[in-house]
Formats: sequence, C-alpha cells, structure tokens
Amino acid sequence: MTEMASVAQVLRSRFRGCLAAAVAGDCIGAEFEGCVPVPVDKVLGYVDHVNKQRGREVKFTDDTAMARSVARSLIECKGFDARDMATRFAKEYKREPGRGYGGSVITVFYRLLEEGLQDVFEPARQQFDGRGSYGNGGAMRVAPVALYAYGDVEKVTDIAKQTAMITHYNREGYNGAILEALAVHLALQQGKDEDLNVVQFVDALLQKMKIVEGGEAGSSQSEEPEVGQSEDSRTGQSEDTDGDQSEEEKGSKEAASSKEADQPYCAKLEIMREFLQRGNVSRIEVEDQLGNDIKALDSVPAAIFSFLHCTRSVDDIPTDNALERTIIYAISLGGDTDTIATMAGAIAGAYYGIEHVPPPWMKACEGANDAVRFADQLFSLATGETIEKDPGDEDNEEGQNKGDEGKPSATD
Repeated sequence: MTEMASVAQVLRSRFRGCLAAAVAGDCIGAEFEGCVPVPVDKVLGYVDHVNKQRGREVKFTDDTAMARSVARSLIECKGFDARDMATRFAKEYKREPGRGYGGSVITVFYRLLEEGLQDVFEPARQQFDGRGSYGNGGAMRVAPVALYAYGDVEKVTDIAKQTAMITHYNREGYNGAILEALAVHLALQQGKDEDLNVVQFVDALLQKMKIVEGGEAGSSQSEEPEVGQSEDSRTGQSEDTDGDQSEEEKGSKEAASSKEADQPYCAKLEIMREFLQRGNVSRIEVEDQLGNDIKALDSVPAAIFSFLHCTRSVDDIPTDNALERTIIYAISLGGDTDTIATMAGAIAGAYYGIEHVPPPWMKACEGANDAVRFADQLFSLATGETIEKDPGDEDNEEGQNKGDEGKPSATD
C-alpha cells in the first residue's frame, strides 16, 4: 500500500468513526436522558447490557434522525441546499414523529411544509418573539457538515451556521453548531502517532471562536438575564448581585460578565482549558461550569470536554478504549445525555476512527451501519477518492440495507 493510500484509509476510517460513534452516543445516551445525577456504574451496567444484545436494536432519537437528513441532503445536492435540507427535516418528522423531538421545533417543521413559503429560515427566525431558539438542535446534527467540508474550514463554519439556522436562529444556537463542527473538523486533522495536546486543541478552537463571536459582539439575541441580575430577572424580579464589592472588583466582574455575554463560547472554552490544565475536576464542577442541559451553550462545551478529558484514563471508567470512555463519561454528566453523548461521540470518532467503535455497539445501535455508508459517500465528495470495499464491507451491506427498509435512500 502506498503512503497516500494509507493516509486516505485512515481519513476514511475517521469519517466512518465520526458518524458511527455519534449514532452510538445518541442510542446509548437516550436511556438516561433527563436524569440527574447519572451514577457512572449505572451507565456501565447499561453498556454491558447493550454489549449483550441479541437481535434487539437500541433505537436512535431525533438527534440521529436529523443528522441523517443533513447527510442525505449534502450527498444528494452535493452541497448545502437550504430548501432541500429544510424539507427533509420536516418530512422526516412527519414520517417518524416519535423520535423525541422538542415541542418548539415541531412548529417550525409544520411551517416549513406550508405551500408558498418563500424563506425557509423565516419560521425559525420568528420563534420566541423574534429571538430564535438557543437550543442544541443545530449542534447535535452538524457532524456531517464537518465531513463534507473537510478541506475548507471556512466552509465548515458557513454551512454549520446555515444548517442550524433552519431551526435555531438565535446566535447561541447556531454558534454552538459552529463550535461543534469546528471540533469535529479539528479532530479529523490531528495526527495519531503522538498524544493529543488537549490544551492546544482548546486554544485552536478558542482562536476560531474569537473570530466567530467577535464579529457579533454587542448584537446578542440571547434570552439570558442581563449582566448583574439573577435568573429571577426573567420574571421581572431583579436581584443585585454586586453586594459590597470594591469599585475595582466590580470593574473586573463587569469586564468578565461583558465577555461572557458577548463571547459566551469563548468564556466556556477558557473554563475548559483551566479544567484540563488542572486535571482533577469533578463531574459536579463540569455540570456547573460547562453545563449539561438542552441549551447549546450548556451542552456543546460539555461534549468537547468529555472528548478531551477522556484522552487519558478516568478512574471510575475501567476501559482502555478512549472512544468508549468518552461516551460513557458524557452520559455520566446527566441531563441531555443523548445529545451530549452524540456530539462527544462525533468528535471522538473523528479522532480515533471506526476501529475504536465497539463492534457490539455497531450491531446493537439502530442506524450505525447506515452511518458508515453515509460517511463513505461524504468521504468521496470531500476528497474525490473512489471508495474501494474493505474486506467485510459486503457483510455489512445486508445490515445497512435492512436498516433502511422503508426509509428514504440517500438520493430520495
């Protein structure tokens, strides 16, 4: 095998690992969605159960359903087509509404199917009194974008934003999708012959997000309370949080709060860097500072941290497989477990490759084999490489075809 062929094979494995691990994170994480706390031994017990599955699929949620629509649209259109992608989202919901979709996005889907709709971004733009949703729905499905636009980071940023804005028009919603896509893209670029420098990884993301958020400073659409007020300000009950601080302390706090308001993802990345430098960080600290809920700002950073933290061993997760460790850890943070785990899985899979996705997960998780097929098609689009079947691919095709029975193909 030539050196170029070897490089292409590694990259193809990473494309496959990205989408397959994202599916696994969603399927396994769904068991614990909404639970706080999630004892790690409960997650380990459930993973053991999944590993012993015999003929029963672990079902995916709306996270994977929408990611499949993103992949299919990019593949069929050979690029981003807002109307095609929006229509796929809405039709997929109507076909299988029981995948766990949030109530707000359902109203967007119905609007997208209205005859005569000229602007497919309008339904999302009008939500929440014109502020748009800041949920993590745009980020949870964005991994195929990072694969399709592998060779152009500017295209990654642009398409990630536009795919998110179909349903999540608030800047915290679409910037969360941008950050997740950049993390997947950066993971794809890393060498595997040496240990990943996790602090440099965060710094690279921070540099990019300063550009993304810096261009929007002062134009926040966020529904978060104003600086200097507590959560009660949402209900009109403001509470002064400055107390008897000195003018210097107040000025420092106001500067930090201003940055957090104008560049919230940069602020989270700086917290993440401090956690990684420290090393010994409790899950409670991660949940408190990085988050674990349905807001993009409180879930995308947790997913990235899960990947980076788990590049090294974790005392209470007894596995040498870092990809498996990443997904287990992400779930153990509790809250929006399926989404945090699918985003963490996408990043980890893009770094470690398909070989690190446990074979029992590939067998048990609904849609995992389909993810491999989508990854191969995106790999061809991104690199121009013709896909040659690996030994064992023919064995996978039966499972892939079975998984798509009654479902639209990539060209539907």
